[in-house]
Amino acid sequence: MIQAQKAQLEKKIRLDALAIQQVELQFFISNFQAVASQAAFLAGFSLSGMFVDLETSDGENNTAIRTVYYLTTSFALGFLLLCVTNSTLCCVFGPEKALLGKEGSMSEAIQALKNERRTAFSFFGVGMLCFHISAILYSVIQYETTESVLVVLALTAFIFAFIIHGRRIYNVLKIEGEQETGEMKIGDYDIGAGKYKAESKEELEKKIVQLQDMLNKKNQLSPETAPGSGGARTGSDEPDVQRKGSWFSMK
Repeated sequence: MIQAQKAQLEKKIRLDALAIQQVELQFFISNFQAVASQAAFLAGFSLSGMFVDLETSDGENNTAIRTVYYLTTSFALGFLLLCVTNSTLCCVFGPEKALLGKEGSMSEAIQALKNERRTAFSFFGVGMLCFHISAILYSVIQYETTESVLVVLALTAFIFAFIIHGRRIYNVLKIEGEQETGEMKIGDYDIGAGKYKAESKEELEKKIVQLQDMLNKKNQLSPETAPGSGGARTGSDEPDVQRKGSWFSMK
């Protein structure tokens, strides 16, 4: 009876821990969905820019500027599609690993999504930058000098505005110190995973080195023949001390 109650209590605690981690999983999935939708929207504009027939305002073709424009547009399209692909794969395989994987897969999936989120955001940021540079080059090729200068100044100002406001919002909302997670632990025991935390290879090597140092110090402190002492002491030089329990007896 007691054993069954203990098993039931342990199962309930693990289910509650997994429910908390499920909220964390949905949070990361919503992040990927949001950035993927915006990246796909901008990738459509970048793709249309690849098929524009460019000529300068005076009817001449500047090969150098045209080449840089198409190269930048292709970079924008590539990075934005990388963001979409990365986010889509995380949205598909992240929950699959968390729900259908082995015991402890929920924590592993959440940690993997947390790491991949930074990669997806980096792809999105670089794609946005290339998208704006592509628009600047398009204005340089297509518009008159006065119009081109105004458009270039406006788009350059918006690039700096995106960077400044992005950093401002990040600094205001960033989490100081270590982020809280949905993992519930008692010591090294992970309740959600139902197992003790596995030590990394570096931690094990560090413990081995510490044990070796302790053994070396113990060997150095052990009784040895001191130089000039004339050899080791015999049993007749000092009384035989025996310890039995908490009492000492001398012979």
